[in-house]
Amino acid sequence: MDERDRRALEAIAEHAHRASRYADEGGETWYLDDRTVDAVALRVEQLGEAAKQVSEKVRARHRGLPWAHMTRLRDLTAHHYGRIDPERLRDTIEGDLPGLIEGVEAILRETRSAG
Repeated sequence: MDERDRRALEAIAEHAHRASRYADEGGETWYLDDRTVDAVALRVEQLGEAAKQVSEKVRARHRGLPWAHMTRLRDLTAHHYGRIDPERLRDTIEGDLPGLIEGVEAILRETRSAG
């Protein structure tokens, strides 16, 4: 894996962790708080932007990750911010993000152990 892919994967993991942490810090009803939604949505947008930087080769090797979903969410938050559904964002953060973090971190561990 080249340096650009590694940096993009690290960025995805970092933005995903921050989005998750912001939601956790906001409590059970974080998605009802505009500031927390803004912070989480920004991290989702940045996560999607980093996903666009991952090469097709890495995406093909790790088809289990939702590459298209990540980039679509980025486009939604960047271009249609006024239409973000906070409950849908909550579902993404609580339902999809843990598996995404796990998958990206597994790729990074694999890369580090390979040398």
